[in-house]
Amino acid sequence: MSDFVVQNLSKGRAALERGDTASCESICRAVLQDHQDHPKALLLLGRCLGQSGRVQEALAPLEGAANRMPKNPDAHYSLGMALAAVGKKSEAEAAYRTCLTLAPQHAYAYANLGVLLLGSGSLHLAIACFREATIINPALEMAGENLAAALYEVERFEDAHTVLSDLIDGQNAPPLRFVLFRARILEKLARHDEAVGILNRVVKDNPTNAEALYALGQAQLAASQVKAAAETFRHGARGTDQTAYFESAAANALMLAGDLEAAETAGKRAVSLDPRMGNAWLTIASVRSFKDDDPDLAAMIAARQASNLSPPAAMDLDFALGRALESAGDRDRAFGYFMAGNQTKRKQVGSELDAVIATHEAIIEYYQHNPIEALRGPSLPKLEPTPLFIIGLPRSGTTLLEQILASHPEVSAAGELKAMNDATLESIPNYPEGLVQLSNERLARLAMAYDHRRPNCSDDVRYLTDKMPVNFEKVGLIIQSLPSAPVVHIRRSPLDNCLSCFITNFKEGQRFSYDLEELGHYYRRYHDLMELWRKVLPNGRMLEINYEDLVQNPEPEIRRLLDYCGLAWSGDCLAFHKNKRSVETASAAQVRKPIYSSSIGRWRRFEGHLAPLIKALGPLADISS
Repeated sequence: MSDFVVQNLSKGRAALERGDTASCESICRAVLQDHQDHPKALLLLGRCLGQSGRVQEALAPLEGAANRMPKNPDAHYSLGMALAAVGKKSEAEAAYRTCLTLAPQHAYAYANLGVLLLGSGSLHLAIACFREATIINPALEMAGENLAAALYEVERFEDAHTVLSDLIDGQNAPPLRFVLFRARILEKLARHDEAVGILNRVVKDNPTNAEALYALGQAQLAASQVKAAAETFRHGARGTDQTAYFESAAANALMLAGDLEAAETAGKRAVSLDPRMGNAWLTIASVRSFKDDDPDLAAMIAARQASNLSPPAAMDLDFALGRALESAGDRDRAFGYFMAGNQTKRKQVGSELDAVIATHEAIIEYYQHNPIEALRGPSLPKLEPTPLFIIGLPRSGTTLLEQILASHPEVSAAGELKAMNDATLESIPNYPEGLVQLSNERLARLAMAYDHRRPNCSDDVRYLTDKMPVNFEKVGLIIQSLPSAPVVHIRRSPLDNCLSCFITNFKEGQRFSYDLEELGHYYRRYHDLMELWRKVLPNGRMLEINYEDLVQNPEPEIRRLLDYCGLAWSGDCLAFHKNKRSVETASAAQVRKPIYSSSIGRWRRFEGHLAPLIKALGPLADISS
């Protein structure tokens, strides 16, 4: 290489480093005019064009450089960056892999390859690339952040927290996005108080930051600090330029806190500012009734017809209009909106029936051949306060039952906990097929893992409820690992239960509930599993309550419930609707009212629309006649 080329390329690189892309380009073109297709000049020109935003133009010189310097890792790396920037992802991936073959310690190539793999859904391969990049270069912040994000996506929350903590703890003033992400991870780990503490400090330093305020409100909801969350959202409504958004969030929090009038008022403020706030309309429709000439009903219909409505807002409005029109007596139109909302939701979340069938079959297979008493050893721990499990399908009355129990002075409510599911997956590899590896040691480990994931509560209570409905799948494990824990199953008429699921837009989960036929099949699977527990459990070990009996004749059923739990009678349980605790489920508004039986036989209002459900339920549909 001539001195002219060496000196000019050195000047070109210096210009690029100081951001003077124009000078760098001029120098490279001068070199290429006299030394056509000079590979290093092509590489520098390609990098220069890419840095100046002319990525499409950069491809030709970078391809030329890579072809002429096949053993140069930087040529392939730079080409990979350009290809990725123009959307040629498979070619970019190949370029990065070539770079890594030539330079196995190229941290940036690993990091960028990880981004491509993350985008294509290859999460575990992306994690491996990000991990390798951080090992090679621990200071490569982008790789560490992406590693934490990918671990979060595959629900490895402890690992994600460790990676992100390593990034944050080494900085005096970490980026706000890192701190907010850390709080989100802590929420997933059920460390709600820590998340709230972090976000309170963030909001103190950034009192008008909408993202931080909203994150704080959501963390407070998760920590059952519902009134504080409502005030945080109200502060956001006053202090940011997203007033309608925050008013809508405040409306939901106020509903969860039981202040239904204030919830409606906040919802009205939200939709007065932006009629497209579907979640605000859903709150309003959840806390009040409508008449056919109600101006709010007309406003809701007009909002649903807006051309610029986002899919989530449209879906919330569909469910809200279904509720409103049903209360106004127009049930055919109501069901049309419920159907539209469910169809949108199903497209978003997909089906889970095949996975449910496989899980239930594995559970049934195991417990049909392995007696529950065989693994209940004396070494199993007794937790304080004792867990009290409330199981059943969603919308079967689990929230009502918890509200009744939580009104007793010796019971505290924890709501729907993911603790048993997470503890099971941690303690029993490859669950449910891994049940064949069950032992007293694994059961003891499961009990302690469950206890570790429960929220703290007052020492003066005897029971802490866990009303995660889907724990009906784990009744055997609950009784084996926590032999002193009561298990209360509430069951409801199949058609009423399924209909109530179908007309509810759940915050998360319940993917089975957005298709009538799948709902029926899911109910049958649930019914079969409960039949198994009735056969294999010791007599009297699980209490079963019929929702219809509870609401039509509450006192005897509540007395039976308290007797089963070994609790003295308390009149407060009969006046459960006066309990001011927060309720964070779709039943938040209903449990603020005295017991009512008007929901019994509700399915008959929509009978003409329920043929797929009735057919899927088969003989079980007759139970509702």
